[in-house]
Amino acid sequence: MILLQLSAGQGPIECCKAIGLALKSIEKQCNEKSITLDIVQAINTKERGCFKSVLLQLSSPKSDAAKQLANSWQGAMLWVCQSPFLIDKKGTKRKRKNWFFSGRMYEVNETQLDKCVSFQTCRASGAGGQHVYPLPIKIHVSVGDKNDLDKALIEENGYSLININNAV
Repeated sequence: MILLQLSAGQGPIECCKAIGLALKSIEKQCNEKSITLDIVQAINTKERGCFKSVLLQLSSPKSDAAKQLANSWQGAMLWVCQSPFLIDKKGTKRKRKNWFFSGRMYEVNETQLDKCVSFQTCRASGAGGQHVYPLPIKIHVSVGDKNDLDKALIEENGYSLININNAV
């Protein structure tokens, strides 16, 4: 599984707009190359079509196609245009025209990930009553060895997607 994260960081709304436009471009590229695109998480802004961050999952029958597409969106990206947004009520727009965002690809080994993360359901103990819900009411998630998790989450620069400090 290939994950691609696009982020505007602490940039202004124009950088968030650039992420929205990049997402449309990625969708078009995925359709052309028969790559399945799923939005795992999107952090919206108040403006329509603008995102602070987007996490995408790419997959295709040709394993290299998704990786190549995600790889082409890595690093710092530049969108050049006059700002479409007003910064005050007088109709003033920003003078600058360069808007930056970043992309990062993660390659996830799903079989390794399944080995190191486990889920366990629990029921409440103690005396019951008419309002006791008999189904599991707690889910306990445990992460195994941090080294197994690092093997599951591989990234080009050697950093893992998830930082686990308290792994058993």
